[in-house]
Amino acid sequence: MIDVEPDPDRISCLPDHVIDQILTYVPIREAARTTSKDLLVIARKFLKFADHVLLLHYGPINMFKFSECALIDESLVSDVDQWILHLTRSSIKELVLEVWIEGYSKIPWCLFSCQSLHHLKLHWCCLKPPTTFESFKSLKSLDLNLVTVAQNDFENLISGCPLLEKFKFTEVDGFTQVNIRAPNLKFLKINGEYEDINFENTFQL
Repeated sequence: MIDVEPDPDRISCLPDHVIDQILTYVPIREAARTTSKDLLVIARKFLKFADHVLLLHYGPINMFKFSECALIDESLVSDVDQWILHLTRSSIKELVLEVWIEGYSKIPWCLFSCQSLHHLKLHWCCLKPPTTFESFKSLKSLDLNLVTVAQNDFENLISGCPLLEKFKFTEVDGFTQVNIRAPNLKFLKINGEYEDINFENTFQL
């Protein structure tokens, strides 16, 4: 019988400046998907680095995409919330958030006050608009994937997008009946099980 000891965690023991140098050569997609403790350390440092860069940015931001990544632990949700707050103050036009964590993350209320958004894609989160939410007056494209939202909030969200032209939602739960009122809607894709789907004022669909 041969007893093989596991390799030691060598990278996490390296100095920070060395890990930072390694980070520049490792795609974040690979770092996020791996179960290696070494690369998880790198992924965590990348998220902190991205947080630092974003919060130091001044001026408008047209697009921000954080996709195909896994948050290492729930403590980093606060970093993403800070990103969203900063983006809403930077006239963001296109926002993509596809983040895996244990359980659902709740989208902060500041997002619902962002009137510059044209395209919004959200993945694996919980939507609970504040009672003061009125509309996304500029939103033209909305993509929801594995999102939880209550019936009334869902309907108010859609009806609050008067310019919405493209709407995709996949496995959105929290309700069983879909009611859509969107006068400019031209494309709709639904993936999920619902008891009934109703359309109102969707003459361009």
